[in-house]
Amino acid sequence: MSTMALSVFDRGIDYAGFRPHPITGPAAHGAKFVIRYSAGVGNTRHTTQWKLCGRDELHRLLRAGYDVIANSEWYESRVTEGAKAGTADGAADLAFWRERGLARGASIYVSWDEGQPDHHRHGRLAAYLAAYQRALNGHYHVDLYAGDVAIADMRARGLIRYGWRAMADAWSDNGHFFKPGADWRDHAAKVRQVSAAHLWQNGNRWFEGQADEDVILRLPVGSHREAASAGHPSLRPDPVR
Repeated sequence: MSTMALSVFDRGIDYAGFRPHPITGPAAHGAKFVIRYSAGVGNTRHTTQWKLCGRDELHRLLRAGYDVIANSEWYESRVTEGAKAGTADGAADLAFWRERGLARGASIYVSWDEGQPDHHRHGRLAAYLAAYQRALNGHYHVDLYAGDVAIADMRARGLIRYGWRAMADAWSDNGHFFKPGADWRDHAAKVRQVSAAHLWQNGNRWFEGQADEDVILRLPVGSHREAASAGHPSLRPDPVR
């Protein structure tokens, strides 16, 4: 698999306990990037070890030709627990991803993976993101996996650069695009028209449901290779159109 820069509408996958063969697995189905987990303070819990990015996994994926995007998720409501939780998780993830070799300036998408939209919890989400970013000490940048409602609000507050739109349409409140097995490129183009997100988890599943399909809606996405090639400073997103 040759290494190439990411493009709009490229596909990748995110997965937890699944470990595909890097050559005969995702690439054979068209994947250009892989999204892998940390878990904040949960990085040290025995209950999370099954899903965490392995110590040499990022480098193995890069050698196989993929780009890599970092994602942090401990439990569904963690990111609505405010500043104290954000500080602790940001420090833990800084150590985790530095140890694995994630390039300086890359994104860590933290997951809000429960029923949305809920504006009443956006204040606690914002406090978490701000504290998490401070704990990263300029090394990485926090971004957000959520519905478009939360993504748009956190972008407006200047707390994130990029959003990763979750597959649940109800969390975004701007259309019905969850149609697994449909023409993914056509649907991604339609989502791009209504969403400010840079990535979309579209509902298609790979490897008998062990991995979720993701599509790039706009660039950059805060990946390892983008950050490495940029040197570090802030990756500037395309204007949302």
